[in-house]
Amino acid sequence: MKFAHLSDLHLGKLVNGYSMIEDQKFVLEQVIGICIEEQVDAVVIAGDVYDRFQPSLEAMDLLDSFLTSLHQAKIPVLLTAGNHDSGDRIGFAKKLLEKSEIFVEGVYEGILKPLVFHDEYGPINFYLLPFLRPAYVNRWIKDENEKVSTFEEAFNYVIHHSKIDETQRNVLVAHQFVTGAKVHEDGSEELLVGGLDQISYEVFKPFDYVALGHIHSYQIIANHPIVYCGTILPYSFAEANDQKGVLIVSIKQKDDISYQQIPLRPLHQMSRLKGMFHEFMDSSMVSKYGQNYLDVTLFDEVEILDAALKLKAYYPYLMRLQYENQTTKHDQALKTLEKQSQLSPLELFDRFFYEMHHINLSEEQIEYLQKTVEEIEEGGDLF
Repeated sequence: MKFAHLSDLHLGKLVNGYSMIEDQKFVLEQVIGICIEEQVDAVVIAGDVYDRFQPSLEAMDLLDSFLTSLHQAKIPVLLTAGNHDSGDRIGFAKKLLEKSEIFVEGVYEGILKPLVFHDEYGPINFYLLPFLRPAYVNRWIKDENEKVSTFEEAFNYVIHHSKIDETQRNVLVAHQFVTGAKVHEDGSEELLVGGLDQISYEVFKPFDYVALGHIHSYQIIANHPIVYCGTILPYSFAEANDQKGVLIVSIKQKDDISYQQIPLRPLHQMSRLKGMFHEFMDSSMVSKYGQNYLDVTLFDEVEILDAALKLKAYYPYLMRLQYENQTTKHDQALKTLEKQSQLSPLELFDRFFYEMHHINLSEEQIEYLQKTVEEIEEGGDLF
């Protein structure tokens, strides 16, 4: 069986105030063409179809058009809700959509049931699991002693109670943050502070392929077919150099799995540029970057009057403009000193120790330092 793995469409997304609707429409037309050319048996969408719980009419129209085109091409769609989606809205008319071979799981309903396809190698089971929080699972657990408190416990509970036949080929479609996934520092994902939403890849053992959404860069976890396909477009400048594409997955016999990413061409490239203001007025520069989404840093020591307006006359998709010069470096140094002045002595030493040795203080070292700092503050004799 061959299928396309997509996720994190984020239809209706705004990036630095710019609507991505036309960009999304442009690449989704490519997706449809690729799916037809590759003769895929299905399209899998692993969550975050929309960017907001209450999507715009434009976003809903675009999803309607995309699903209609796939239906006309006789390509089934398997779709789950992500953390940006309203599960109830995504799951509206679920039974009616199934008659058009559009299979949607918007909300976890207490049991993980397989959607069974067949090919020359026999049955292949697709399990559609919407974005999962502990509360979504606990509502289905009657025994208080079995209630879950973490994302991993919730996921383990669902998998354990699903009675998955591991002798068959099993594919999971989910939208979660798996431990080990790499995230851009200034990326467009929305993750919980401290990694509280992380789950271990070990829980995926019953599955031959895990089609994941949530992380926006294409990556494979732990040398196992646990795969984030990434977004169809870069949604932050941190992702500007990421190769975006459609992931085509082929599953033959059990453990005979292959996948390849087919690149997508964006309507507007996303670029980070640095230089002097006069360099951006050069015709060759305008010719090369005039239609790109831009994050521009100017090195001019004296700020240019109405620089953004002047640049937009040549670069209409300028998203962000900032300066990097002696003034900004001085201001940044003052901010750093101000932040450092608010740190405790222990926090300051901890940062210094890490910068010097690239390892964190041990618990024993922290305890010793804390005691030393307290003695100094109390005016005690250290020797």
